[in-house]
Amino acid sequence: MNFIDEVAEKNRFVDIALSLMYEKYSEDDLIIRKLSDLLFEYSRFYSLSPDNISEKYMFFLKEYKNDVKYFIENDVYYKGPIDRQQYDIALIISAILTEHRRKIMKELLSINNKEKMCIIGVGPGVELSIISPDKADIYDTALPDFTRQYFSKKGLSLNKKEFVKEKIYSNIFAIELLEHISDLDRLLKDIRDSLNEEGFFYTTYAFNVPQRDHLTNLNEKKIEEIFSDIGFEIHKRIYIEHETLVKELKPYNIFYHMKVR
Repeated sequence: MNFIDEVAEKNRFVDIALSLMYEKYSEDDLIIRKLSDLLFEYSRFYSLSPDNISEKYMFFLKEYKNDVKYFIENDVYYKGPIDRQQYDIALIISAILTEHRRKIMKELLSINNKEKMCIIGVGPGVELSIISPDKADIYDTALPDFTRQYFSKKGLSLNKKEFVKEKIYSNIFAIELLEHISDLDRLLKDIRDSLNEEGFFYTTYAFNVPQRDHLTNLNEKKIEEIFSDIGFEIHKRIYIEHETLVKELKPYNIFYHMKVR
């Protein structure tokens, strides 16, 4: 049994969503298993029971529903306090239960070259669990204690600070990060200058996703103009639509594979 099954036993909403994922994939599905293991380690680190996990996840969803309503009515994201544990738990569980985040995880699994890798912005470690690098430099200005301790044991270099140009890499990842950054130009220039000649920059951008810590909601034309102005060339562009019952929202991600021109 996966740990997410224990949470599902306490939560009808999770149980239904998990059953649908098992129908599509399996109880031994690699992505579900990896992220369920991460959720278990997270719960153990903070001494959280399946009941605690369930309660925090549902409270996050309730607040997000209100934030969606605020965005639709005001056309700006609501800026309010964020409970870090609720947010981390929602990030892990949503990557297990939602198809759009699964597509991001599946794309990450398909990227095989792990030489000279850097990962920027890791939160509770969802992408780290999926990529499973043997060696990588990791940067996050709000690095949770769990992530730092758990992944340090796996031999990874975790830095609680901004990413700046220090080394040259073959692959740089910034997944579900750019919408959290106010000064995109600075970050993107440092990423550009940190890639070797054959290096790839893998990133996503979330459109119309009103999370409280999302600082920008650029349109496709604007974000791609920024990439181009910095000197990136898009090699692959994957459109990932979100499931939603709110027809006015129309949330989606684009997963970009880019090189420096």
